[in-house]
Order: sequence, then C-alpha cells, then structure tokens
Amino acid sequence: MDVELINGLIDQKYEVKKKKSKALVSACATLRTVLTDDQKKKMKEIWKKEKCDKKECSLKDKKKGKSKKNSRVDRKKRDR
Repeated sequence: MDVELINGLIDQKYEVKKKKSKALVSACATLRTVLTDDQKKKMKEIWKKEKCDKKECSLKDKKKGKSKKNSRVDRKKRDR
C-alpha cells in the first residue's frame, strides 16, 4: 500500500471540498444581499420542501415524532 499516494489523494479530496464549501458560502452571502425578505422566505420554503422530498427527511420524521433510524425500519417493513 502506497501511504504517501493515498495521503496525497486525501489531501486533494479535501482541498476540492474546501473550495466547494467556500464557493457555496460566498454564493449564499451574495444571494442574501440580492433577495427581498419575501423572496428569502419563499426560498426557504422551497428548500425545505425539496429536502423533504428526498427519501430520508429528518424534518418529516421530527414532525411525526420519529427518529431517522425508526423511519428507515418502517420503510423496510412497508416495502416488503
């Protein structure tokens, strides 16, 4: 196993993640300065809806009083 090569790949991976994270923060900050309060509210609603439309939604599970772990088990039972 080439440890130095693997360490280099790990460094590259996290360098890319770091750049993407910084770009995302910059884009969000710019967006906040451009949008009106109503637009920000609508954006937040859309974001929550899109996030909850995915299979594993912690927001839906919290509203139902279930944990994510329990909801996965429930889905497995339902899908059988």
